[in-house]
Amino acid sequence: MRRWEAIAVILAVLAVLGTIAGAFLYQLSREGPSLASPRSASIFVPRGDSEAGRQVYLNSCASCHGPNAEGAYGPDLRNVYRAGAYFLYAFTLDPKAVNIKATMPKLPHTQKELADVVAYLMSLKKTVSK
Repeated sequence: MRRWEAIAVILAVLAVLGTIAGAFLYQLSREGPSLASPRSASIFVPRGDSEAGRQVYLNSCASCHGPNAEGAYGPDLRNVYRAGAYFLYAFTLDPKAVNIKATMPKLPHTQKELADVVAYLMSLKKTVSK
């Protein structure tokens, strides 16, 4: 192989690798610096009590999300159970660690209280009115 052919092969490989890296960085910039899967962190989700969670929710969350989780200043949470307990627990522990664009503040609750809120949210199912 001639020297110019070897250089051409190396440049072609670098171009392919550069294209792949560019596509990855472009996608990352569109999604923002968030954890697409908070499962990458080691978080244990304690078992919560949905009744206790409802009380914590009414005292701390209802002012933004409404007394029935229907949404007010914050979003409707009646279908949030679809995200799963793991995601909800990670998000309620530290919203900005899961999504840097989150507007919900980190709340001063114990892990047990947050697990209770997650149990309450997991018990909700949005009712569809006709």
